[in-house]
Amino acid sequence: MGALSALVSYTGIQIRATTRLDDSLDVFSCHGLAGMAGALLTGVFATKVANPAGGDGWIAGNFAQMGIQLVAVLAAIAIAAVGTAVIMMVVNATLGAKAGVKEQLTGLDLSEHGEEAYFGEQGAIPTPGLALGEGVIVSSVPAEPARAVVVG
Repeated sequence: MGALSALVSYTGIQIRATTRLDDSLDVFSCHGLAGMAGALLTGVFATKVANPAGGDGWIAGNFAQMGIQLVAVLAAIAIAAVGTAVIMMVVNATLGAKAGVKEQLTGLDLSEHGEEAYFGEQGAIPTPGLALGEGVIVSSVPAEPARAVVVG
């Protein structure tokens, strides 16, 4: 079940990467899709041999367990959606949920936390797609190639 759920998650990550969907850290692709797949696959592979207090799954001849698992997945989706909506309403009413354009262009690490994400020799290399389609440079220190150390 774990390997199949991981495959569902990996496929979701690959599909999401080809879109413009904003799934920070691939949270939904990893946890949401893999969790749903695992819950549904429990309805396939469940057996009383492994859990005498539970029910048999599809393979053991109890297709109805798939319906039970599906209802559980739908209930979890509903709870998560309602909970997220309530939290977002509270955040919007109190703090606001989106940073301003200026803060986004400056970089949230600098504007929100007062520190650079990249500094020193690491430097920041601007790349397309960051900060509203423009590169953001948060370090003015140019990156220098590493020098070889001579031992001898």
